Amino acid sequence: MARGPHPTSEALVATTLELLQTRAPDQIQVVDVLKASGISHGSLYHHFADLGDLVEVAIARDFSQYVDVSTHSLRSIAETVTNLDELVVALARVTRQTQARSAAAHRMSRVQALALAGRQDRFRERLATEQDRLTAELAELVVFAQARGWFRPELDPTAVALFIQAYTLGHVIDDVAAVRIDEENWAGLIDDVIWRTFIARE
Repeated sequence: MARGPHPTSEALVATTLELLQTRAPDQIQVVDVLKASGISHGSLYHHFADLGDLVEVAIARDFSQYVDVSTHSLRSIAETVTNLDELVVALARVTRQTQARSAAAHRMSRVQALALAGRQDRFRERLATEQDRLTAELAELVVFAQARGWFRPELDPTAVALFIQAYTLGHVIDDVAAVRIDEENWAGLIDDVIWRTFIARE
């Protein structure tokens, strides 16, 4: 019978996730984690190769939680829409959720995770599984829409999936700007791009 994660390692990851809410990964020290968690030095190194290993696991966990929420929304769309109009409305709703100002912290954490993956091979391997899972789920939604004649059949599903993620991550540019775009203007532009680029024409 497979065992779940060890309570001590889970507590260390949860503590590190809390610390990451207010600190950059390189600002977290072993003493911070031990003090906040109440766990011993020896226990930390029993479950993780080093502090960097623990921090990477925590960042990957945060990233995977975002992926889980996203894939749940996508599966819900595929399971409930019955025509093109419903699909367009559902996609517009998801666009407004992912592009909302309130989602800025989630976008920034994804960018930070991807930046770390660009610098560290070990972490890139950890993140790759979760990133591939999100891309595959998006691509499956495209295939679903193509099979019903709603999306253009010549579009490559994976390319569409990457494009969707690209404009979401690109919103980070506005997140850090002093003068920010109106949320509805941005979401409306995405709606228009989807309608003009993805939708099959009779």
